[in-house]
Amino acid sequence: MCRHSPRRLTEPAFCCFIVSNEAHSDPPSSHQTRRRHSLHHRDPPRLLAPSPYPPSHRLCRLRPGPRPSRLGPDRQLSWRTHQTDQPLRPTDTHGPPVVAQLPNTQGHLGAHLRIEPATPAPGEESMTRIAEPQLGFADLELRHQGVHLDPLLQAVAAFLDDQATLVEQVRQDLVRGLKNPNTGRSGITPSQALRSLILMRVKNWDYRELRERINDGYTLRGFTNFDSHRVPKHDAFNRAFTRLTPETMRAINQAVVQTAVQLGLEDGRCLRVDTTVVATDIHYPTDATLLWDTVRTVTRLVDKLHEELPRGVQGFTHRTRSARRRMQELERMSATQRQTQQVPKYRELLRITEQVLENARQVVKKTAKVKGMDVIRRAVIDQLCQQITAYRGLGEKVIDQTRRRVLDGEQVPVDEKVYSIFEDHTDLIKRGKQRTPVEFGHKVFLAESAQGLITDYQVLDGNPADTNQVKTSLDRHQQVFQHGPELYAGDRGFYSAENEEHCRQAGVSRVCLPQRGGQKTAEREALERSPAFKKGQRFRVGIEGRISVLFRGRGMKRCRAKGRERFEVLVGAAVLANNLLRIADLLLHRKPARLSKAA
Repeated sequence: MCRHSPRRLTEPAFCCFIVSNEAHSDPPSSHQTRRRHSLHHRDPPRLLAPSPYPPSHRLCRLRPGPRPSRLGPDRQLSWRTHQTDQPLRPTDTHGPPVVAQLPNTQGHLGAHLRIEPATPAPGEESMTRIAEPQLGFADLELRHQGVHLDPLLQAVAAFLDDQATLVEQVRQDLVRGLKNPNTGRSGITPSQALRSLILMRVKNWDYRELRERINDGYTLRGFTNFDSHRVPKHDAFNRAFTRLTPETMRAINQAVVQTAVQLGLEDGRCLRVDTTVVATDIHYPTDATLLWDTVRTVTRLVDKLHEELPRGVQGFTHRTRSARRRMQELERMSATQRQTQQVPKYRELLRITEQVLENARQVVKKTAKVKGMDVIRRAVIDQLCQQITAYRGLGEKVIDQTRRRVLDGEQVPVDEKVYSIFEDHTDLIKRGKQRTPVEFGHKVFLAESAQGLITDYQVLDGNPADTNQVKTSLDRHQQVFQHGPELYAGDRGFYSAENEEHCRQAGVSRVCLPQRGGQKTAEREALERSPAFKKGQRFRVGIEGRISVLFRGRGMKRCRAKGRERFEVLVGAAVLANNLLRIADLLLHRKPARLSKAA
């Protein structure tokens, strides 16, 4: 027994199997023998060269190591799904070919793994910041254990794997504005950003829950391509999603619809349309609350500016407490008190707001003359001054509309009103609904096919009539499907004699738009009572359910993102999640083609 054996039993030991061919090798020298015995007292050596034999993950228990680099010097470990009837062929690499094939299981996360060269394709850039992460050995083990995705998410993942152009659209947004995408920290990849956004809208999660769910479950890690790598914090997802543009989401949705047409899942022969209102994240606006918002927001920004300036801010008076008291008094007034006390209280609140805005203007003017600061602090101060100036402009509009409406008794036009200083793009929508007579947000036009795919969506400006959307929707449908629909169904808000004529010119054989107002002729009465017209109206009701799904399940009821662009991105992401789930469901329940009988 070796004299060092007791030490081996008490301390962690390393076991290394060395396979060598000693049939034609020289006998070891005494120096080599002493060196071999000395290795028992050291850390195990690293393998500097790959083995000529393919490793087997079935036989080896791999110890988790440090996070692998995203791009190796000449090779990269990647995974992709292949058809089961396609044999794997080794790729041309500098070293020996290594192919690890996992069992083919329905819904398995990744079927094959292989080492591929990391050189980019012709015309592509090698961007380390947004390169796809390399798989680790832990991913091999988990895939071998047969971890399954939800069948619907697995179908969505397989569909996204085949659509590389969708990821390219996201990549262009992520690198937009970067001086050198090849340098800096590694960020969220385009594939991870797109899949995480889809998952966020499918599950209707916020940013924190999205991060926790992905970090906690391996199936969602596989769907979002994070695998065993570290999942970033929730604000990283927010920054990545903020870089996406409405044009990108619209292009991705159009590509998804075109792919559904190519797969034979959609023909565009039936179309049902409707409009709805997506609310912005604002409180119910009143003149008093808008003035109070202006005072407290400008004061808060001036306080931040005071902390950044070397000598602080001079000549600014805090009036938040007095403004809040006037606002609360106005909001708590009864109908009788408003007749005598409303105008004097509004005069006081207007005077306070004007004083705060004038003081803020003087502060910004003096700050522009301050010198002797470093570049970083100067940039922060300039940004604060820009924000103060922007809120001052909105506050002046609020003061103007309050004075015209309350003091002068003028009816202010809708397009000249400000309903929120935080979401100034908000529109006032009146649709004649009894439960919600007034809504604040944006009107959204939706067109749905018979298969449940939203083939067209538009975020409208203001509150246009539904009759204005028929001709433009037919033109966009013609561009997508190269033909007009056979059935066009909508509610009575879309009806007009001109719209029926537009439908006939577009090749629509059945126009199911109920007449609105006026005396119906006998011919019109017979048309609306016909079985074909009633069937078309029953088909139209389906879009009401689709809107309900978008509101309750895809987070489109209220947009909590800031700005008009973020609003349109949210609508586009909800539509994209709906279309991908519908395509996945159609692919899962698609009946195989019947084989023709032999003659």
